[in-house]
Amino acid sequence: MSAEVSVRNKLTGDEKFYSTFKEAIANAQTGDTITIHKDTGEQMNINKSVDIICVPGLIIKRKKEQMFIIVTADECSISSFTLVNED
Repeated sequence: MSAEVSVRNKLTGDEKFYSTFKEAIANAQTGDTITIHKDTGEQMNINKSVDIICVPGLIIKRKKEQMFIIVTADECSISSFTLVNED
């Protein structure tokens, strides 16, 4: 499995790796940190109170009409993203 996305547990510091954001968010707990290591090309539906960051230098490209991030949870932090219009 390649390490596109990881989840670091807030309490233990343990980090687990997943191939998709969907898998990562499904296994994350409130307060965990999700790190995007590689653009998986998927939509990010954020339904938990987590911190989400990108590794330095990662550029995520999307067409301007694509809805890339949907947040339905309170107290989320999204940082270090570089988003570029692909058009």
